[in-house]
Amino acid sequence: MVKYASVENIHAQRAERKQAYEHAICLRPYQVKAVKRFILSQNKNNSIAELGAGGGHLSAWMHKQGFTNIHCVDIDNYLVYPELKTKFKACDLSRSKLPFKNSSIDGIVAIEVIEHLENMVWCLKEISRVLKPGGWFLMAIPNAANLRRRIAFLKTGDGLLVNEKNDHLQNITHSLVKKLAREHFGDEKSALLRYPVLFPVLRFKLPYIDLFADNKIYVIRKSRKPAVF
Repeated sequence: MVKYASVENIHAQRAERKQAYEHAICLRPYQVKAVKRFILSQNKNNSIAELGAGGGHLSAWMHKQGFTNIHCVDIDNYLVYPELKTKFKACDLSRSKLPFKNSSIDGIVAIEVIEHLENMVWCLKEISRVLKPGGWFLMAIPNAANLRRRIAFLKTGDGLLVNEKNDHLQNITHSLVKKLAREHFGDEKSALLRYPVLFPVLRFKLPYIDLFADNKIYVIRKSRKPAVF
């Protein structure tokens, strides 16, 4: 876990962060399968941007699957894959405009990124700006509604997603996602990708249940109505 740092201090921690991002995608295997299944359902000629790309594990997988029009966006270059060298674009997601033209990107992926941002709403507005009408935003975030976090909140009145030991800055609930999707994307549905979950302690597999899911994976669609920026 990389400790929270202000934007001004992140660059000074580049070596530490790059080492942390060398590991695989920070989702469980069933969740990764759901994400990959969705991406594989898309046209391989589509332009896809991964925000907070880190080491570039998901982007490298997309590249191997034949997606060539991909972009890796992060505040600094932590990529560990040579084939992604020309795909990197630097951007402070909390403060800067995304480095794309209006309505120019087919899909955007952010895996456990949004909850880390100082200015989440700014980033969501930018995502909506650069997505084409009908384009999609796949957002994986920790599930504030699961049993473990509910018990912790009941005990302390604190710490749904944000606590002093992690680098989360946003307590993102399902209702908040619905509001933001409706307001900034014109999406009234904001669908959930479902995946098998494990029952606590006994660890047997169940169909998706919020109570036992570690993460929520949303697909938010930008309305096809004309947008004003």
